Amino acid sequence: APAPSKPDTVFWEYKAKDGGVQGPFGSSQILGWMSQGWFTGENEVQMRRVAAPSAAAAAAPSKSNADELLDDLSDDEDDAKEELPGKWRPSGSIERGEFLGASSQS
Repeated sequence: APAPSKPDTVFWEYKAKDGGVQGPFGSSQILGWMSQGWFTGENEVQMRRVAAPSAAAAAAPSKSNADELLDDLSDDEDDAKEELPGKWRPSGSIERGEFLGASSQS
């Protein structure tokens, strides 16, 4: 049985193949699409973490700035390619823990 769903606290935007920015979408929606084969392999897209939509912002933990900083500091692969505004990253390089709100630490 699926675990009881709790409100998303991590949100994402992605760049569609036509270059249009889509979102924000909660992590549970993104992970659901990934389990169906979207945003992986040939369907990989550029993705970035964004602030919660204003309705959910009050309920979201206030550590998002720290998470963003940790994401930026651990973003070695992106630096080798190209500095992109807003820290867009290949969807395949984002670890599951980041979708669940864990910061990537080494």
